[in-house]
Amino acid sequence: KVKSYDIETNEVKFSGVSAAAKTATVDKLYIITTPNGKSIKCTPEHKIYTKNRGYVMAKDLVETDELLEE
Repeated sequence: KVKSYDIETNEVKFSGVSAAAKTATVDKLYIITTPNGKSIKCTPEHKIYTKNRGYVMAKDLVETDELLEE
């Protein structure tokens, strides 16, 4: 199971993985650090859920985006 965010219920929950596939060879990783010190490692194209703009590619995040934190 993986941690996910349900936009219909506004809940963070663990959901099963129904499919997985290699989509590309990773040559660049982003490290996004939240204000409370948590870090997320992902590719530039990985979509991150923000409170203010919905899903945004990591490469398009800006400092004013609000990430969900537990």
